[in-house]
Amino acid sequence: MTPQNRWRLYFHIPYCHQICHYCDFAKTALFDKKEVALFFKRIRQQFLALFSYMRSLHGEIYFDSLYFGGGTPSLYSTEYSALFQVIERYLNPNVEVTLEANPNDICLENLKVWRDLGINRLSIGAQSLDHEGLKFLTRNHSVSDIYRSINLAAKFFDNLSLDLIYGWQNHTPGIWQRELKESAQLPLQHLSLYNLTYEVQTPIGRRAHRGLIKPIDDDVLFDFYQIAMECLADQGFCQEEVSNWFLPSFAAQHNRGYWNMDYTLAIGPGAHGFLPSHSDSQLPDIGLRYFYPRSEKSFLKTKEFVFQTKNHQQGLQEVGLNIDERSTDSWLLEAISLGCRSEIGIDLAKAEYVSGKKFQPTPLIHEATNKNILHICSKRILTLDPKEWFREQAWALKILDCFQT
Repeated sequence: MTPQNRWRLYFHIPYCHQICHYCDFAKTALFDKKEVALFFKRIRQQFLALFSYMRSLHGEIYFDSLYFGGGTPSLYSTEYSALFQVIERYLNPNVEVTLEANPNDICLENLKVWRDLGINRLSIGAQSLDHEGLKFLTRNHSVSDIYRSINLAAKFFDNLSLDLIYGWQNHTPGIWQRELKESAQLPLQHLSLYNLTYEVQTPIGRRAHRGLIKPIDDDVLFDFYQIAMECLADQGFCQEEVSNWFLPSFAAQHNRGYWNMDYTLAIGPGAHGFLPSHSDSQLPDIGLRYFYPRSEKSFLKTKEFVFQTKNHQQGLQEVGLNIDERSTDSWLLEAISLGCRSEIGIDLAKAEYVSGKKFQPTPLIHEATNKNILHICSKRILTLDPKEWFREQAWALKILDCFQT
């Protein structure tokens, strides 16, 4: 591993007051105080074990960003104190520390505790600034609750992000444009905008499967995406990725780490991490992706452990974690897919080095370059026009065809 490799830290908090009908993340609304206390003990134990193991293999490790996702991490405040006492010494001085927060959890007491712990960024899960949108998405707050929480949070934090979902039933371009303009007038520095997906294991996914809901066509979703691009550009926002916009100096560092394939130590039910595949810095590294089982009950039963091997995959499997099977081909597709959805782009030299394949543009890629849909700069970084980020899956396959042995 080389010194410039960045590390990220993620904790998944699975608890929610209620389950929203669109959500497919690992979560539960069935829990009690005893279970929560045990959970916070477990994530602290897991961090110490995994971190110590990584440090024994790779030397000193410090995190550039820390993210609490869920679930609903904002259900808790002082419960994080013992965890911060363990991890704070391993955070870089300018670390970005994000907590996902629901509007109804944002109050003076919680804001003070979060700030004093070292949290410096809130990602507020509003999901809609329209009454009908909130109703369809089964959110438990109102539009006025969202405004109140943002204005209150701005008194304690100068880095606030807002999540919105577009493409819900009866959502119109006019409503969407109004939501975006209203968002831009709030004291926010970042926006994450996601098109609604009907996951099969969710209530709305099952309703869509039975024909009770008709998902919006992709062409219409693309229209919503273009509206966001145009509206937010007019309001001074920059776009960093297909779903993320920011005011200057407020790009989401943790999110950027995912798109840049930074190493990520992730802990909690359903959490996905990304570690070095080996400790030899002279060899190409395709990384090792692992994930925890989604069940919070299984996570609570996890025992304290000590790694007995220097083989990453064997060690992680021995303690009950799942490993994604990877190869240079899967690494290449992943690197291309991530590069096609953000301003980071694809480092062609690195892609050739790791994959052992040569980038040889096809006629289709030459045509896209001539039309300025696709750009290759002097440093051999390939980027797509932001309008095409929405179609990143299709472009990733076309670009993958250019890599030949």
